[in-house]
Amino acid sequence: MKIKEISRMALCLLFVLSIVFAVPATGADEMEDANRRYNELEEQLKQTQQAYRDTQRKKEGDEASLKLLQAESDNLEKQLVILTEKNDSLNGKISDTNLEIQKLSAQIQNVNRQISQNTQRKTQLEVEIDQTTDLLAQRLRANYMAGSTSWLEIFINVGSVQDYLTRTELFARLVESDRLLIESLDEQAQELSNLNQSLEKDKEEIVSAENQETAAKSLLVSQQTELKESMAQLSVKQKEIQTNWSRTLESMKSLDKNSDALKVQEARINAEMEQAEVEIARIIAERKRIEEERTRTTTTQTPSVAVTTGEGATAGTKAPTTTSTTANNSSDSKKMGYPLEQKASITSYFGPRKNPFGAGSNYHTGIDFAVGMGTPVIATGDGTVIVARVGFIGYGTYVLIDHGGGLFTLYAHGSSVLVNSGAKVVKGQRIMLSGSSGRSTGPHLHYEVRVPNSAGVSVAVDPLNGYL
Repeated sequence: MKIKEISRMALCLLFVLSIVFAVPATGADEMEDANRRYNELEEQLKQTQQAYRDTQRKKEGDEASLKLLQAESDNLEKQLVILTEKNDSLNGKISDTNLEIQKLSAQIQNVNRQISQNTQRKTQLEVEIDQTTDLLAQRLRANYMAGSTSWLEIFINVGSVQDYLTRTELFARLVESDRLLIESLDEQAQELSNLNQSLEKDKEEIVSAENQETAAKSLLVSQQTELKESMAQLSVKQKEIQTNWSRTLESMKSLDKNSDALKVQEARINAEMEQAEVEIARIIAERKRIEEERTRTTTTQTPSVAVTTGEGATAGTKAPTTTSTTANNSSDSKKMGYPLEQKASITSYFGPRKNPFGAGSNYHTGIDFAVGMGTPVIATGDGTVIVARVGFIGYGTYVLIDHGGGLFTLYAHGSSVLVNSGAKVVKGQRIMLSGSSGRSTGPHLHYEVRVPNSAGVSVAVDPLNGYL
């Protein structure tokens, strides 16, 4: 009998211990799955953010290339203006050169005509000089043959006055003829000399004009060649810049598409991570609640132990006692306090909103308060800190408080936490300093309220719907 009582008591104790200290395997599996999922999402987010940074660097490189191309294009436009002006100037010079060539051609024609006339006159003068020289030579020979005759001899042999006058006139005519002949010869010789000088000058002028014409033509060809080369180089450069410009624009369009896709992916991962963080916190709180519930509701039993006397009668029986505690998970009112020591404006409300990180819209699970860096954040009610985490993605640095009854509040995007996980806090206690950590566009406080829905799943509700 004693052995049976001891066995029964042992079984009861084992049953009680198995209830009190058992941890549901399902809860452990949920936590493991949630942590694994969170780690996977964190790795995906890192890869996505790295890809986004790489894309942005490439885009910055393309933008820098576009700036260089723009500067090069501007410089090319300036060169084009200069070349256009040069072209106009060259066209003007070409016109002037053509006019000069026409003038030189006309001058050459005139000089050639003058040379032809002078050549003819020279030939004529040479004939006349030869004739005059022959005549003068004949006179000189005649005088020589006649010997020396004086004026006295001429007048002594005169028979009459009339004969004297005739001889005097003839002699004067002869002398005048010789004189004129000599003068004519001098004039012809001088004219021939002048013609020779003129011809030499004309020849020099024609050579100079021909040289000028040749130089003008050479300059014209050089200017035309230079202009064609400059315009050809400009055309090639324009095509090159246009090709590079189009290629860079296409690259930037592709990078913009990649950036938009990566932003969408980042937003999705962040949303999933936020949900995973909440799920982990819910599992932790749920496990804590179950354990506390079991502790409070488990009936502590002391089995009856029969103490027998020598007569075999029972001397006394210790009656079983039962201790039961009911959890106080509900508050008199759902209204909470304000999460800041001073009022602040709300910059983003609960519910659908324009996506602050890109195109489209998203669902905001809390409200955002406009505060500066390092502003104290306070607990809106008494409770237990479930999570006090310093982070750089998703919620960033945040605090999650369990107020009991399935009510949680979350304070996100802080710069530092002032409490630890597991700490008991009271309403109005400082728990965090505001910041811009995680997925944030600037310093602010993201405040969130979560309660269980009809299915017992923790969901975000509008804090302004009676909670503030």
